[in-house]
Amino acid sequence: MKAWLIVLLLVVAGVAWSQDWLRPARWREVVSQPEVVYRWKDERGQWAYGTQPPAGKKAERVRAEDKMSVVEAPAVKPVSAPDPAASNIEEMRRKMMDKAIDGQ
Repeated sequence: MKAWLIVLLLVVAGVAWSQDWLRPARWREVVSQPEVVYRWKDERGQWAYGTQPPAGKKAERVRAEDKMSVVEAPAVKPVSAPDPAASNIEEMRRKMMDKAIDGQ
């Protein structure tokens, strides 16, 4: 059992090496240079940060590439209209609860 595991690991390592999975140059291609970060004051006077300052705003470059990480915001899911049938069920449930509380 152990011999098969060792053989399997050696085969996987050989394939990884032949496909350049383990070579540092490949990792350098994947890891890019840090993006430039800017800061500006928003409408409420609070500092806002981003990689693209809004048009018409006075922005300054933040020199903290080694001190922070920039993460892209997750995609916003579109809000769908509520299902009319579901809202009717909720309203009926609310009415039934009101009747039960009132003792009818």
